[in-house]
Amino acid sequence: MRLSAFLLLEHVEKPVERFFDGTGNGSKAPISLTPLLNFLAKMSRRKVFLTLKSRFWNRLLHISAVALLIPGALLAEVAVSGAITVNGRPLVDARIVVEESRSSATTDSGGRFAIAVPASGFYTLRVYTPGGMQSIRREIRPGAFLQITLREEVASEDGFFVLGNRDRTRLSRYSLDKEELRRFPGVYGDSLKAVQSLPGVSPATPVGVSPTANLTSQLKAAGISIGPPYSNSTNGSVVLRGSSARGSRFFLDGFLLPYPFHLGDQASVVNNDFIQGIDVYTGAFPARYGLATGGIVAIRAPDAETITKPSGHFNLAFFLSDAHYEAPLYDSEGVKIYFAGAARKSYPNYVLLQTAPQTIPPNAKFADYADGQFKIGMKTTAHEISLLYAGARDRLRYTQAVAQADKERDAALLSLLNPGSGLNNYNSNTDTRPPVGVDRQFHTGGLRWQLDTGRLSQTVQGQINRFREQFELDFRSPFTGERIFNFEILDNRLEKQAFYELEAEVVKKHLFLRAGSEYRQYDWELSMQNLTESSSANPNTPSFIDTINRLISENRTFRALYDGDRTFYFTSSAFAEAEILYGGFRITPGIRSDYYSLSRDHGSGPRLGVEYLFEQTKTRLLASASRHFAPPGGLEQISFESGNPYLLMEESDHAAGGIEQQIGRSLMIRIEGYHNTYRNLVVEDEWNHRPFSPRTNKRDFVERLDSIIETPLEARPLFYSNEGSGGSHGIELFLIKKAERSSRGFSGWLSFTASWTKRNNHQPRLTEDERTEFNRRTFGKTLFFYHRFGPLQYLQYDDGHEEWLYDNDREELYDLDRTYQASIVMRYGFNANWRLGGHWKYADNVPFTPIVDAERIGGDSGLSTYIPEYSEAFNSARLKPVHQLSVRLDHFDNYEWGYANWFIELINVYGHQNPEKENFNFLYPYVRGFNPEVQYESNYLSSGSRRLPLLNAGLEMRF
Repeated sequence: MRLSAFLLLEHVEKPVERFFDGTGNGSKAPISLTPLLNFLAKMSRRKVFLTLKSRFWNRLLHISAVALLIPGALLAEVAVSGAITVNGRPLVDARIVVEESRSSATTDSGGRFAIAVPASGFYTLRVYTPGGMQSIRREIRPGAFLQITLREEVASEDGFFVLGNRDRTRLSRYSLDKEELRRFPGVYGDSLKAVQSLPGVSPATPVGVSPTANLTSQLKAAGISIGPPYSNSTNGSVVLRGSSARGSRFFLDGFLLPYPFHLGDQASVVNNDFIQGIDVYTGAFPARYGLATGGIVAIRAPDAETITKPSGHFNLAFFLSDAHYEAPLYDSEGVKIYFAGAARKSYPNYVLLQTAPQTIPPNAKFADYADGQFKIGMKTTAHEISLLYAGARDRLRYTQAVAQADKERDAALLSLLNPGSGLNNYNSNTDTRPPVGVDRQFHTGGLRWQLDTGRLSQTVQGQINRFREQFELDFRSPFTGERIFNFEILDNRLEKQAFYELEAEVVKKHLFLRAGSEYRQYDWELSMQNLTESSSANPNTPSFIDTINRLISENRTFRALYDGDRTFYFTSSAFAEAEILYGGFRITPGIRSDYYSLSRDHGSGPRLGVEYLFEQTKTRLLASASRHFAPPGGLEQISFESGNPYLLMEESDHAAGGIEQQIGRSLMIRIEGYHNTYRNLVVEDEWNHRPFSPRTNKRDFVERLDSIIETPLEARPLFYSNEGSGGSHGIELFLIKKAERSSRGFSGWLSFTASWTKRNNHQPRLTEDERTEFNRRTFGKTLFFYHRFGPLQYLQYDDGHEEWLYDNDREELYDLDRTYQASIVMRYGFNANWRLGGHWKYADNVPFTPIVDAERIGGDSGLSTYIPEYSEAFNSARLKPVHQLSVRLDHFDNYEWGYANWFIELINVYGHQNPEKENFNFLYPYVRGFNPEVQYESNYLSSGSRRLPLLNAGLEMRF
C-alpha cells in the first residue's frame, strides 16, 4: 500500500522549556531543541495529521510512530494536589485513582494527596476506602487544589479484595473488578472471557444439547458403531475443576443466565460496561447458590452505589460495535432512581467476507450475534427495587469456506459416479466446516426488592427465562458414513424462578445468619423440523424412506423428536448459613436442601468453611468441605418419551485447603489444593430398562392400539442411568498484582493448574466377539425383565432366556481433562496515555480414543468404504497442546466531556495452529498421519501458506 504523509504544524501555545537529559534532572532546553520538543509535544496531543489511503492504517501508523519514536514527549503532565475528608475528618490511607489515565495516589495522615494527569480537563476520580468505592467528577487545572468531601463510610471487611458485606468467602473464589476486566487482551475486549484465565477453569464445547445422543443405541446393540466407542462427558460452557460442562452456573445480579458465551466462544452475552465485577467460585460456594455440582460465576451489574453520574460510551471496532449509557435519573431527598443499559452487535462474517474472504479458515466458527441488557431501579434509605433484562441472539451463517466445502462435496459425488474424473478428495464422512444454520437466543427478565435496615436485610426476586435454539444435525449410514438426511432440532425452554433470602446480624461484627428458599419451574420441548433427504452416490447407503420408517418404528428417541417431546418439572430448595467472626477466625457452617420433582429425589448438602488470619504477617489459612446436588442437565436425558424421567440428582463433594499471602497493598499469592468426588453421574446406558412399564407413547395409541390392548406393559428402555462416578484432584497457583499507585508500571496475574480428572461409566465392556455372541443368543427375543444387583445385571427375555452382565468398566481420563493449564496476563502503563497488555495461555489438549485401523466394506459397484477401528485403550491419546499469545495497545485522549480510547489488538500473534480434533475420511483406508486428519481451531487468518494473527482495532468514546 502506497502511503503519503503531510505534517501540519500549528502555533505552540506554551513552548516546552524543560526536558529530561537522561540523568533524571530537568534543565533548560537548548534553543536549537525547542522546536523539536514543541513538535513532539504537539504530536502527543494529536496535532499531527497523516493522510493515508486507508483510515485504519493511518491511525495504526500514527499510534505505532508515537509509541516507538517519541516516548519522551509523553512526559508532559499536569500535577494537582488535594485533600479528602469524611464527616469533617481527614480520610487517611485511602487510594484515589483517575479513571481515564489509571494514575493513582494515597492520602497521608492529613487526608492530602498529589496526583498527575496528562492534560487539563475533566476527570473521574475513584476513591477506594475500607468501606468501598466512591466516584467523583472534577475539573483539573494546573495549580488547582481539589477539596473532596465523601459520604459517610459503611463498615466492611479489610483485605486485598474489596468485597461487600454479604459473602466474604476467599477459598476457591477469585474476584476481579471492573478495572482488571476492561480491555482484557485477546478476547475482543470482552470482560467475561477473563474467567478462562483463572485457575481451574477451562472451556468446553458450547453448541447444541445433543438430543440425538442415543439415536445410535440400537446400532451399538447390533455391534455397529462408526464413532468413538467411549464417552464420559456432555457439552456445555466451562469446566470448573473437572466438573460436568453443565455442572456450573452463571448469574447476572443473582439472575440465572441460560448461557454465558456467544457461539464460537467469541464473547460473553453481557456487555463490558454492564459488568462491575465477577466472582468465580471454583469450589465450595455459599449456600444461596445451588443446583450446581461444579462452580458458580456471579456477575455484578451496576447499582445505585456505582451509578453516580451520567456516563456512557460508544465503541466501533472491526468485528463489533456497542454502546452503553448509565445515569441517575433522580437523586434528591433520600430517593435515587437510576438507569443503566447496553447493546452490542457483531458482524465478523460480513467484515471478513467483504474484506478478505480468502483468509477465513475452513472450520471458522464466527457467528453474528447481538445482545443487550438494561437495569432500572429506585433506592431509598432502606429499600431498593430494581428491574433487570438481558437478552442475546446468535446466528451461524454460511461463510466463503462453507460454500467452498459444498462445492467440493458436489464434486466428490460426481467423482463417485465417474471414477475417472479424479475429483475424489472430499471427506464424505465428516465436514470440516462449522455447524451451520444455528440460531440461538434467550430473553430473561427479573424483578428484585431489597430491604436493608443495617442489621437486617431481606431480598425477594422473581425471574422469567425464555430460551430457544434451532440447530442442524444429520444422520449418516453406519456402513458408508454417507449422510442420508438432514434435520433441525428445536430446543425450546421456559423457566420461572422465585427466590427469598433473609440476613441478620445477630451479634454485631461477630455473628451473621442467612437463610432463604428458592423455587424453579421448567417447561422444556424438543422437536424435529425441516427433515430433508440428502443425495446419495454410494449404493451401500440405505434409502431415505426405508431409514426414516425404520427409525420411527424402532427408535424411541427419533420417534419422540419426530412427534415432538415435552417435559415439565420443578425444583425447590431451602438453605441456611451462619458466619462467625472471632479473633482471626472466620467460620461459615451451612446447609442446603434440594428437591427434584421428576424422580422425587431429595438431597441435603452440609457446607463448612474455616479461615484464620495472622494479622501481623497478613497470612491466611483456608479450608472448606461441602456437598452439592444438581438435576440432570438436558431434556434428552429426562424425557418422558425417550429418556429416563426416573434419574436422580447428580452429587459432588468438594474439599479444599490453601494458604494466601498478602504482600504490601498490591501483591497477593494463593496456593490451593482440592479433591472433588462425583456420584450419580448421568451416563448413556444401553442396558437400563424399567420392567412392567405402561406403554404410553401417543403414536402407538394411534397406530398400534391392538398391540397395546394385547400387551399393555413393556420393559421400557431408559437409555440413561445414574451409574457414573468420578473424581478430580489438583493444585492451583494464583499470583495477582494490582495496579500501582502511578499510571506507569505493571499489573496482572499468573495462574497455573495441575489437575487429574477421571470418570467411570460403570458399563459392561464387551469385546467384539462377546458382542457378536450376545447378539446371536438374543436375536428375535424381547426383553421381559431387567434388574441390577450392584455390579451385576440380570436380563430375562420373553421366552425365558436369561443373561448376566458384569460391570467390568474402569476409570478413564475425563473427556474434558486438561492436566496442565497456565495463563499470564500482564499490563504495562507507559504513562497516562499509553498502555500495553498481553495474554499468553497454555493448556494440554483433551484426551481421545485414537483410530488404529479401518475395516474395508465393498459393494456391488466396486466402491469401497472404510469403517474406523478404535483402540481398546480409551482416551489414551492427546493432540498437541494449545497455546497462543495476544497483545493489545491502548491510547487515551482526554477531553472535557470524557475520553477517546483508540486500540489495536492482535490475537494469536505468532499464528499458532491449535489442534481441535481428528476427522476420518470413510472413502480412504487408515493411513497414520493422513487419515484421520487433524482439524484446527479457527484462531488465525490464512494468507497462502502463512498464518496471520486475527486483527481487532477500533475506537471507544466515553463520556
